[in-house]
Amino acid sequence: MTALVVALTIVVALLAILVVGMLRSHAEILRKLHELGAGEDSQAPFQTAPGVAAPRMTGNAAFDIAGATPEGGATAIRVTTPGTATLLAFMSTSCTTCELFWPRFSDSASLESLGSIRLIIVTKGAEDEMPAAVDRLAPEGIPLAMSSQAWLDYQVPGSPYFVMVDGASGLVTGEGSAGDWDKLLDLMGIADGDIPLHGRGHSDQDRAERVDQELADAGILPGDTQLYGEHELQADK
Repeated sequence: MTALVVALTIVVALLAILVVGMLRSHAEILRKLHELGAGEDSQAPFQTAPGVAAPRMTGNAAFDIAGATPEGGATAIRVTTPGTATLLAFMSTSCTTCELFWPRFSDSASLESLGSIRLIIVTKGAEDEMPAAVDRLAPEGIPLAMSSQAWLDYQVPGSPYFVMVDGASGLVTGEGSAGDWDKLLDLMGIADGDIPLHGRGHSDQDRAERVDQELADAGILPGDTQLYGEHELQADK
């Protein structure tokens, strides 16, 4: 009997030592997690894919572009013109993602998808880009300026980077980076050349006709109850 009591005492003592060790280990883990910021009311920083700059808030003032041409001449491009919408494409001759966009600037179908939006290409100045390389990639008929100052004005974080400017308000209405042409159109809210800007060049009548056609295509015709709120239907009874 005495031997059994001694054995049980030893077992209880060993279990107590084991539990204390586990509690110490758990406490150490919690301390390490706290040092790393776990459990705090914070979110992990937003990250985009490698080589693609993250978008920023819009509504900043736009700047006209002043710089040089690849041939060495001076150029000035006004973007704050009422009634215009301008897409600034900040490009580089060396970035991998940019290689997907340079051919698009010469593709008629891609340019048609911009509708009335004016496209302007902006590279850094001759101190950062080789004019000969820019000239080799520059599409015919598209305004291009080599201007490091423009990159500073628009706080461009990298290339490719795109900025949409509403000439009527003189404000940036959209900006960010994209990995291909279709993602660029989605990013800027461009669909069949239509853009959510004051100076889009479409009348209210044109907009109404497009909405009516889209509703008809979806099977919703004038008088359809889906077009009215519940309170309106009750008021008509």
